[in-house]
Amino acid sequence: VIVFTIVLSILMLSRQVYHRFKGCGVSKIQEKEL
Repeated sequence: VIVFTIVLSILMLSRQVYHRFKGCGVSKIQEKEL
C-alpha cells in the first residue's frame, strides 16, 4: 500500500510538472506567432 501511494504521488507531481511545462511551451509558441 505504501509503494502504491508513493507511485501515485509521483505520477501526480509528474503530471503537474508536465502540464506546467506544456503550458509554458504553448505560451512561448503563441508569443513567437504574434
